[in-house]
Amino acid sequence: MVADAYYIRVSVDGDDVPLSGHCNGNANSGDCRFTATQSSTPTITQVEPVSQASLPGIIMKLYGKIYSGVYGSNVPSDEITNGVTERILRVYAHAQLCELRGENDTFYGLEMDNDGSSTNGFMKCLTKGTFVGNTNASFILEGKYGRSMPDANLLRVSSNDDIYMFQTYAKVTGVNPSTGSVKGGTLITISGQYFDETNSAVRVLVGGTECEVTQEITDSQIICRTADQLSAPRYAGNRGLNYEEFSSTYHSFSDLPNLADLLTNATDYSSSVIDEFYFTENDLDGYSTRTHGFFIPPHTGQYTLHVKCDDSAILYLSTDDDPVNKVLCE
Repeated sequence: MVADAYYIRVSVDGDDVPLSGHCNGNANSGDCRFTATQSSTPTITQVEPVSQASLPGIIMKLYGKIYSGVYGSNVPSDEITNGVTERILRVYAHAQLCELRGENDTFYGLEMDNDGSSTNGFMKCLTKGTFVGNTNASFILEGKYGRSMPDANLLRVSSNDDIYMFQTYAKVTGVNPSTGSVKGGTLITISGQYFDETNSAVRVLVGGTECEVTQEITDSQIICRTADQLSAPRYAGNRGLNYEEFSSTYHSFSDLPNLADLLTNATDYSSSVIDEFYFTENDLDGYSTRTHGFFIPPHTGQYTLHVKCDDSAILYLSTDDDPVNKVLCE
C-alpha cells in the first residue's frame, strides 16, 4: 500500500453501500479515513532460506524493521528498551500461519538488534502446509503498525511472471529404474516429498521429453511412462546452478580464462548446487570459483547480463546448449 490517506468504502454482496450510509452520513470525515505512512510500516528486508532446501515445514527467518520483539507476554513492559510495546499478533507464510513458538512454548527465535534498543530485528517461525511454488511472508503488529510489507529489493519475478519473496519446491529422493530404453515405454517410479498440484498439474520431463503420468499422484510418489528420447546431448534438467570452488587456488583477472582447465580431482576442490547466481563467501581468501548452468529466457526479447564481483570475474555465454561454443561477454 502506497503511503497516503485512504477513505473507507463498504459493499455488501457486491453492492456498494450509499455514501450516506458511511460514518453517520459523512463519508469524507476523519472517522472514515486512515493514513498509511512509511515510518510506521513494518518492512521485511531479508528472508532465509530464499529457496534452497526451502521445503514446507522448515524454520524461516524474517529480518527487517519489525519494530517489536513482543509476542504474547514474553517481554515485560519494563524491559522494553526501544519504546515499542505493541505486540506481534500473527506471522504468515505460504498464506498460512507460521508458528513463532514450538514445544514447551519455546521461541524459534525473536530478537531486536542492539540489545533490544533498535526497531530492526528478526523472527523465526515454523512454516505449515505442503504448498509448492512462489509465495510470500508477512506479519501483523498491533496498533498503528498493521501488516508488514516487503522491501522492493526482496521481491523477485518468476518465469511465469509471479512476483514473490521465496519459493518452495518438491524434493526427489529416488528414481526407479535408473535406466531404460531410448525408444521409451519404461515405467518410472519417482519417490520424494511434496508432489503438490495446488496451482497446476505435475509435469515430468525425462531427458528433456515428456514422461506421461499414468497413475494418480500422491504426496510422495509419481509413476510415469517415458517417450522416445531426443538426440540432444544436453538439456536443462533440474533447478539450480553448478557451483565449483577451489579453496586455495587464486587466479588474477588476466588469468581467469584458465579456470576452465582446473581439474575436479584437485585437493582443494568442492562443488554444490546453488539456487541463485548471487552468493557470498566470507570465510576464504585467495580462492577461485566457477559456476555454470542453463539460462532459459522466460520471454522473447533482448537481455542484458551484468557481473559484480570482488575481486574479479568474467562471463561466458554459449551460442547454443553446448558449452564448447561459449563466447566471452565483453
